[in-house]
Amino acid sequence: MIGIPNSDLLAFSQFQTNADTWLKNSILPYYPATRITYITVGAEVTEAPNNVSALVVPAMQNVLTSLKKAGLHRKIKVSSTHSLGVLSRSFPPSAGAFNSKYAFFLRPMLEFLAENQSPFMVNIYPYYAYRDSSSNVSLDYALFESSSEVIDPNTGLLYTNV
Repeated sequence: MIGIPNSDLLAFSQFQTNADTWLKNSILPYYPATRITYITVGAEVTEAPNNVSALVVPAMQNVLTSLKKAGLHRKIKVSSTHSLGVLSRSFPPSAGAFNSKYAFFLRPMLEFLAENQSPFMVNIYPYYAYRDSSSNVSLDYALFESSSEVIDPNTGLLYTNV
């Protein structure tokens, strides 16, 4: 996985040539010798000090166009990473829901991801799951060291870690 930083979102969203040049200089010289399966466009944009979330999908579209030109769009998927803050609820997993205040950019992003069979990516920080829900999330569970399972009360599914 390789990422395009938030600081480049404006340039990538406005001009296709920026995405083309970046792919030519940063990916093509190293591919396929280096296994690159995902390009993430932006990182945790909802947490960024300046609001760049509206730039993510246009930048993703330009990166995808560049990959199509190079014939790599089926081998390298385009996505973006997000904080758990995009969720209004995450526990239990079956009750997970997106925060409605981000619908303006999540809806078109999710459509883009579905159309291109790309994953939705979330950075998980186990400490916060433990801190925010210590009555439901044990420290061992948050640290991926649990020997017991947590049962989702809504689905009966078993989880061994965050």
